Amino acid sequence: MVKVLHTSDWHLGARLYERPRLDEAEFFLKWLRDFIREEEVNILLVAGDVYDSSLPPGEAVGLYYNFLSELFRENGERVRRGEFKVVIIGGNHDSPLRLEGPGEFLRLGGVEVFGRWGEGLTPPGPVRIRVGGERVSIHPFPYIAPHEALGKAPRWNEEEREEYAKVLSEAMERSVEEGEDVRICLSHLWVEGLQGGGSERSLEVGGLGQLPLSALPPCDYFALG
Repeated sequence: MVKVLHTSDWHLGARLYERPRLDEAEFFLKWLRDFIREEEVNILLVAGDVYDSSLPPGEAVGLYYNFLSELFRENGERVRRGEFKVVIIGGNHDSPLRLEGPGEFLRLGGVEVFGRWGEGLTPPGPVRIRVGGERVSIHPFPYIAPHEALGKAPRWNEEEREEYAKVLSEAMERSVEEGEDVRICLSHLWVEGLQGGGSERSLEVGGLGQLPLSALPPCDYFALG
C-alpha cells in the first residue's frame, strides 16, 4: 500500500506581530520528519507556500534545506529503491525561481520541485512512483496568477474570471492521463465554496483567482494548498 502525506502552506519565515515564528517552524518540521519515519510514508506532498514571502529570511531557508537533507539521510535507501518521493509546488507567496533553483540537486535526493508552469501554459510533470506493484502518478500544478495565465492585465470582471477558470481547467485536464492506477493532482489555488484558513492572505481581487469545483480535472485525489 502506498502511503501519501498531504501538507501545504508551511509559511516558513512568517512573523506574528513582528515576532519570528522560527521555533514553531522548527518544531513542526521535526514532527513531520518523525511522522514520516514512524508511518513509513512513501510520498510527501507540499501544495505550495513553502515560504511566507518571495524573499524569506535566511533562517527560514536554512530550516527548509536542513529538513530536506535530514529527510534524505533517513530515507536515502528508500529513495534509491524508488519507494520514497517528495513533491513540492510553488504557491502565491513563493518565488518560483527561488524554489526551482536547486532543483537538479534536490532531485538526486528524491525531491521534485515545481515553481511554475512551462511555455504555452504547459503544466510540469507528472511524477511517478511505484511501490509494491501500485503506481501513483502525481500531476503538479503550481500557482499561476490570472495575468500570467491569460497573458494580459486582468480587468477583474466576471468574463475574465470564467476565462481564467476555462484556461486552467483545459490545461490541467490535458496533462492528466488515463489508465494509471492512482492519479493525484497537486495544486495551489482557490476553489469556490471552500473556506481558507485565517493565516492566509489573499493576493487576488474580486474572486478572479477562484475556480469552480467543476473546473478541476478528473483525479482520484486533489491535494490543494
